[in-house]
Amino acid sequence: MSIELLESGSLSRSFRPNSIVSMSLPDLFSGVPESVKNHARKLIADDWRFYCVSQNHGRCYASFRVITIPAWAVKKDAGYKTWYISHEIAHALDHCLHNHGHEFMEWLKVVCPIESLHYELTYKPRNAAAAGIIDPAKPRKVKYTLADFLEI
Repeated sequence: MSIELLESGSLSRSFRPNSIVSMSLPDLFSGVPESVKNHARKLIADDWRFYCVSQNHGRCYASFRVITIPAWAVKKDAGYKTWYISHEIAHALDHCLHNHGHEFMEWLKVVCPIESLHYELTYKPRNAAAAGIIDPAKPRKVKYTLADFLEI
């Protein structure tokens, strides 16, 4: 995605987030899977804008159709960056109505590739676990063994 595409759209430019880091815009979508880029492209076609910012957290401003991604997240590995962008896109698709509830988690599972989805467990662990998001690197606890069901 080019900078021009990231900043395209016909909505009024009356809202711009603080602390825009324009030098990071070309890197914003590098290494991000095409499936996530396609969701971003659909939002951009609907007059959404993406900004890289020098702030602690990203944010989805639904009323202004703006998504911000912090510069520090853009510099992380591709898996984490993919999750972070997917997380904010999920807010946009959810119209920022359900915060981090079940409906939001369902959108996140649609947008975020399975190999990056587990990062949500580090941000909203209870909500993510309730939505069935698991960390594939961690073994699941088994309450029962096969012997519990066999008559010996």
